[in-house]
Amino acid sequence: MATVCFAISTLLSLVGLISVIQVYFDVSIYFASLYASIFAGTLGVSSLFLPALFSHFEKKKLILAVLLITAVCNLLDIFITDYYIALIFRIIPVFFYPVAVSSALTIVGKISPNDTNKVVLGISAGSILGLSITSYLGLSHGYQSAMMWYCAINLVAFILTYLFVPNIEGNKGPIALQVSHAKSKLFLFSILYVFCMIVGISITYNYIPTYWLK
Repeated sequence: MATVCFAISTLLSLVGLISVIQVYFDVSIYFASLYASIFAGTLGVSSLFLPALFSHFEKKKLILAVLLITAVCNLLDIFITDYYIALIFRIIPVFFYPVAVSSALTIVGKISPNDTNKVVLGISAGSILGLSITSYLGLSHGYQSAMMWYCAINLVAFILTYLFVPNIEGNKGPIALQVSHAKSKLFLFSILYVFCMIVGISITYNYIPTYWLK
């Protein structure tokens, strides 16, 4: 499950390739930054209701579905050169990200409650270590190499999940949506904060390679 969370969390590490995205799609720095950071707003919305809506489904199947969707979207991104179409396939896997994470935590909570911290570690590693790998591949070999890396690591996680993860039944209780939280000022300010933070990080990682090369 830590590997699953590592794989899907690598999608968050695209912030190091703002300049590559800008050149590849021939767009402005603003659109390139949006491409890398749009996951923040997407996660903020989907996390409110998707884990609850999918809580009745079998957890292993949910994780396999999300990993397959993520792998396919990144595989298609290798061949897509239109910015707006690519943006759609960027959003789709991120939209289902909270479903995979919540399912992974549920599975670990059922079979080994003391190891849930390893799942969180997988998320952190996917964001931090994934950033280094993604930046290296993208800056050295181009945008398509980064997409190939995303596709490959998610396929590896898919195979490991299929072979070694047991079936865990979904929740049989009533669905409790958290959509009401979206009306709170805390949620709105949190979304704004995360969005600005990621954009700031994206801008920083965009210029660091330029100064480093100089």
